Amino acid sequence: MSSKGPQSGAPEQQEAVLSIVEETESAWMRCVRSGGASELHMFIPDVDRKRILCVRKGANWMLPTCLGEYACAIDTRMMMEEVKKILDFEFDGTVLRWIWNRLKDIEVDRCEYVISRALVWFECHEDPEDIPDGWEWVNVHGASIDHPEDEICRAIHQEVVDMRSGRAPKFRVAWGRPGWFRDTSEWMCEILRSHGLEVEGRVEQLKSTALSTVLRARTQKGEYFFEMHACFL
Repeated sequence: MSSKGPQSGAPEQQEAVLSIVEETESAWMRCVRSGGASELHMFIPDVDRKRILCVRKGANWMLPTCLGEYACAIDTRMMMEEVKKILDFEFDGTVLRWIWNRLKDIEVDRCEYVISRALVWFECHEDPEDIPDGWEWVNVHGASIDHPEDEICRAIHQEVVDMRSGRAPKFRVAWGRPGWFRDTSEWMCEILRSHGLEVEGRVEQLKSTALSTVLRARTQKGEYFFEMHACFL
């Protein structure tokens, strides 16, 4: 005589969930085998920097994660498009700064591959009206955000501590501070307007790293760029 443990959910529902998981994993593995896989952990505070978007994992809060081909791209537009496509998450924001990033060697079917992994702060210019199912805003003063890897967990904890205090490290680059993109975009528009040029649409962020940032403004007479570099003494 054989016995089977309790089963939850109808067979059709179980098959549907399994199909979604297999499809996601196969897409991820295609990226790994192509040499372009990225693992992006997203640190997304609200406009007032009093809450953080998190995902409930059992008894813990975790940061949303995006697995894809361009999730860790230096080109900000590619990164944002990947996030919106994979997570179906539309929000008005830019990359504030890269908090942590590493390359990791993994083995799949006895072959070794390298994937890019990063923890990135996204600055919201407006709080998103809709967030994906399973995501929640968590108060920064009560947040205890976890991660299975100590190094990433420490980096997240430090960002939360800085948010609570409202202070930033003395030598942090200007474009890595909240509000810089908004102020610089307004300044670009004023400068161009003083030369008879009107910005069409909004100023775009093309790149933002620890070394430099690039913004672009489209006008009726072409594109204009603003680039800023870090200065090391």
